[in-house]
Amino acid sequence: MAAKSKGPPAKAKDPLPDGDIDLKMFDPESKDPLTSQRGICLEKDCSVRVFFLALRECTQRVTAKKKFTKETCEPEVIELMEALDKCVADKAFVKLS
Repeated sequence: MAAKSKGPPAKAKDPLPDGDIDLKMFDPESKDPLTSQRGICLEKDCSVRVFFLALRECTQRVTAKKKFTKETCEPEVIELMEALDKCVADKAFVKLS
């Protein structure tokens, strides 16, 4: 099992999407304000992007050795969702007021 990381990984210049991660919940074109803001944060906020890249890297690593590891990407998922929530907190539901 992988050690829980305390912060974002160092490299963050990789191009976005692809990998084995479902990006529907990060669509900046969505009509849902939360999904839309998550997509915008993922594209434009470097502090969020590094967590996405860490999750993508973990997913690829775990998928490659699926039969030989008990590692999951749970810490990376949690870190990404926390970063996204922090990014969208003041933007996602402004139009509801």
